[in-house]
Amino acid sequence: MAVRVALGMPKWTPNIVLMKIAGQEVLSEKIKRLAAQFFIRQLANGIQSPIYDQNCKPSIKLIKKDEVLMANLFADLDTSTDHIIAFPDTLFTRINFCEIHLSDFSFQNKAHPVFLIKDLFEEAVSKEFYDYHIIATDASKSHSFTSIAGISNLQSFVYRIHPINSIFTAEALAICQALD
Repeated sequence: MAVRVALGMPKWTPNIVLMKIAGQEVLSEKIKRLAAQFFIRQLANGIQSPIYDQNCKPSIKLIKKDEVLMANLFADLDTSTDHIIAFPDTLFTRINFCEIHLSDFSFQNKAHPVFLIKDLFEEAVSKEFYDYHIIATDASKSHSFTSIAGISNLQSFVYRIHPINSIFTAEALAICQALD
């Protein structure tokens, strides 16, 4: 309500209008944009992408709605999938392209006092991950809400997404958002 008053907007102004005025992106549109980016990136990855089978043919079938979305996107860009140049085969030449650490670290022990956890965390980052791009994500689900959160050296975010989404979808979206 305060934003509406500050902007001189009527109290019935829809949130989507306020978000556009504030330069914010509607989350559903952001999800569509991230999905399109992912798909185009996978096309550019060529045969290294999991969307291609061993015969170098796409192994996925888009649902009609997504097919229309992608067709409109390529029409807006005045291009087609045939014009996407595949990236060079560098995925196999890079060692440790992506690492996911699931093991416990000393700073994850909640029995430690807060000041010690902070020191142990900073020590772990400086010793073990000094040249990494670190992201941390989380998702939670209740009967009413599904939420995602994340932090990286570039951004931090917290969103509520539709409760129909599974916790796995939420975790994947949090990772995509953190890498965006």
